[in-house]
Amino acid sequence: MPKDKIQRTHGDIGSTRTRKSRRDKTLAQQGEEMQRVAAGANDVFAKLEQDRIKAETKAAEEQAPRLADFKDLVFLGRMEEEVEVAGWKFVMQTLTGQEQRVLLAKIMSLDSEQRLIYAKPFTIGMALSTINGTPLEVAATAAGFEEPLEFICSWQDPLIERLYDEYEKLFNASRSVFAEETLTDDLKK
Repeated sequence: MPKDKIQRTHGDIGSTRTRKSRRDKTLAQQGEEMQRVAAGANDVFAKLEQDRIKAETKAAEEQAPRLADFKDLVFLGRMEEEVEVAGWKFVMQTLTGQEQRVLLAKIMSLDSEQRLIYAKPFTIGMALSTINGTPLEVAATAAGFEEPLEFICSWQDPLIERLYDEYEKLFNASRSVFAEETLTDDLKK
């Protein structure tokens, strides 16, 4: 009997080894399969990450020109007009917020009597860009003045009044553009 036991034991051991090696092979196959799945998942995640980066890059590229457009807000609503007076062509434009603050600071630095005298020439000096196609600064120098404001203050009052009236019309037209948009938007609601 001991022989049978030994044989059985050997048979059992052999079948245990076979079961273990089959199980080890199955575990190894499962491990390989898991590695393949993990590698496939990593590929999917890598692809998703690449797609996300591409989408973000594309969105940033599409936005880049729009970001530069924000500078245009400074001039949104700016209007320009050419006014002809006695054969002279004056090109005026509405002032930006910053230009208006500078103008106001200049005017407020004067005493009350001077404010009345210089408010219109100062405004014309800031709004006027060219005279007969020549930049205001160049025209002032050509006329023998060091500063454009000094040049404008030397003009006859009726010319200053006329140009100031035209500037006010231009300014009001600029304001009405936004008022009409607001009114139209309010009516749509």
